[in-house]
Amino acid sequence: MISINLYEIVFQIINFLALLYLLNRFLTKPLSEFLENRKQTIKKNLDKAENNRKEADQILAEQKEMLKQAHQDSKEIRKTAEASAKVELDGVLDKAKLESKSMIEGAKKEIELEYKRAEQSLKDMTATLSVKISERILQKEISSSDNANIIEELTSKSTSSVEELASKS
Repeated sequence: MISINLYEIVFQIINFLALLYLLNRFLTKPLSEFLENRKQTIKKNLDKAENNRKEADQILAEQKEMLKQAHQDSKEIRKTAEASAKVELDGVLDKAKLESKSMIEGAKKEIELEYKRAEQSLKDMTATLSVKISERILQKEISSSDNANIIEELTSKSTSSVEELASKS
């Protein structure tokens, strides 16, 4: 029949309790401590990752703002450089215009002076030649007062001839 042995039941209960104690002492406590430590480490890492993400977002926003400011500064520098270049170009063009006007005026004066010299030289040569031709024609020497009158007459005629030649040119 079935016999219940109290000694075996007590011994099994003691064994069971010892097993529970050993499991609790060497398995449950270290495992729960390990899991708690792991939980804390994961929580710290998540908090740290969240803080890093926030910092990264803040740095990214700052970098975007700095880049925007740099673009704006470069536009201002470009506008300033373009304005400066335009002012410089206008100054150079004005200076070149003044120099060219001055050169043209100088050239005109020089041409006019040269024209007057040539005209005077031509008058003198014409007068001298006229006098010589007249002397030969008349085969006599003309007095200085007559010479001056003849030169004056020929000068006025040669001036009109030179002016006609100049207007034809």
